[in-house]
Amino acid sequence: PVIRNLYVLTTLVHASTISGVEQFGVSGSERDLFKYHIDYNDLPFEPHQEIFRRRNLIRSLSGVDAEVILEIGCGRNSLFSEYEPPQSAIVVEPISDLLRMARNGITNPAVRFFNGLMSEFVSAQEPETVDVAIASSLLHEMGDPQAFLSDCMKVLRPGGLFIAIVTNRNSIHRILGVAAGLQDNINSPTGTEQLMQQLKGAYSSQTLSRELESA
Repeated sequence: PVIRNLYVLTTLVHASTISGVEQFGVSGSERDLFKYHIDYNDLPFEPHQEIFRRRNLIRSLSGVDAEVILEIGCGRNSLFSEYEPPQSAIVVEPISDLLRMARNGITNPAVRFFNGLMSEFVSAQEPETVDVAIASSLLHEMGDPQAFLSDCMKVLRPGGLFIAIVTNRNSIHRILGVAAGLQDNINSPTGTEQLMQQLKGAYSSQTLSRELESA
């Protein structure tokens, strides 16, 4: 696959053209989404992170020719609150309150919304109908990222673009956390990662590449 990497202080954005279809399906029972929603809203720095991620996404999409863009996991603010899709877009979000907040201010009829898990969306969507799929801060939260990636492969057209935003194992925050004695090493889970039920944990560029290439 063709792989692009963009490194920033706290986020690793990895874009790759990938294709192929595998067995799919992700259970929502592996995480407590109600507790996640409450804890997510209480994170003091998350609104700043959302803006930061969204701006990096918009830069990543510059020059990308796509008829249908899929955003998976929009949080409180969808990418499409600032970015006009070239033709059409779909937003998938399992937490109804987050989806309601994300819909505010988006009046573009070309953007449609799906309240549910990615596995549920795949069951309702025609295969190979999406040009770009964006997984914003999701892979590191899942117990089985390969099952989720298989869902994405089901709806992506051959040669489509997949963009994953994950926590960066080598971020300056983790390095400083180790230096300050707040965590044993950069591979150990942080308090926020445990609070937010990030089952997979942070990625390095190497482990992210292996994850995507295994899909």
